[in-house]
Amino acid sequence: MDLHFWNTDRLSACDAKARRRFVRAMGFAASGHPDVIRLSEVSNTALKHLDRFADDHGYRLVHRSRDDVRIHVALMISDEHQVVARNVFTSIDESDGTLDSEVVIATVEDGTGSIFSIAAVYNYSSWPHVLTDAQDFTDRHSEGRLVIGGDFNMARMLDDDKELQHLGSVAFDRINHDLGWVEVSPGSAEDEVPTWPVGPSAGNRPRQLDHVFVKGLDEFSVECSVIIPPEEDVRLSDHALLRTHLAHRAPRHSGGEIGETRAEVIRSSSRSVLSAR
Repeated sequence: MDLHFWNTDRLSACDAKARRRFVRAMGFAASGHPDVIRLSEVSNTALKHLDRFADDHGYRLVHRSRDDVRIHVALMISDEHQVVARNVFTSIDESDGTLDSEVVIATVEDGTGSIFSIAAVYNYSSWPHVLTDAQDFTDRHSEGRLVIGGDFNMARMLDDDKELQHLGSVAFDRINHDLGWVEVSPGSAEDEVPTWPVGPSAGNRPRQLDHVFVKGLDEFSVECSVIIPPEEDVRLSDHALLRTHLAHRAPRHSGGEIGETRAEVIRSSSRSVLSAR
């Protein structure tokens, strides 16, 4: 199973230029026709076009209902997989009505009968309580079995920033201790692979803000790669895409351990057979 996790940096469809960017961005996000596409910072104006894209290319789309909050997290799941349950957990900043954090989650059954939950995250808070909601949902619907990824806005590089240390190693320790999640993103605590900013603004102290975690998927091996968006005539995003591959283990002693990852940074090709109207 292939999963793509990507912050689209305010994907919109409000005018002709934005719709052209939407087509290019979705061609990149859906390259190779992954089983799951997770997108964050999707604007209200893009949801209608995303609905149509999902229908045209064989995906079920899960997101928060349209409302006054400008951005959404969206989870697209291939029709080849059965969706058993789904939900959205949202936290709004009461001071200005903006999105503080959100998890879109669905429990799926793959072609082999394995049942687990897949969650898409966007976070802009010091500690996103929606993560606990996601784990509670997973405990109810898939016996705690989970793969969760997205823009956590956390990086171990922040340990040396006094104002942002709470989003550094201490946050990852809490995720591991409180939720039991194991990170499978490329790199290590000492050598993170930056996911933001990429492209023309990459000189601005790049950090690994995007992450993938798993729990309870003992029968799977996991590989995760950082994919840098291609250079286009329109800017796609200042975030890299995390491509995650789950594979059922080969017979005992022939595979690696859960959480095995490959740290790979790829400048991707802009070619795609997919299109968006």
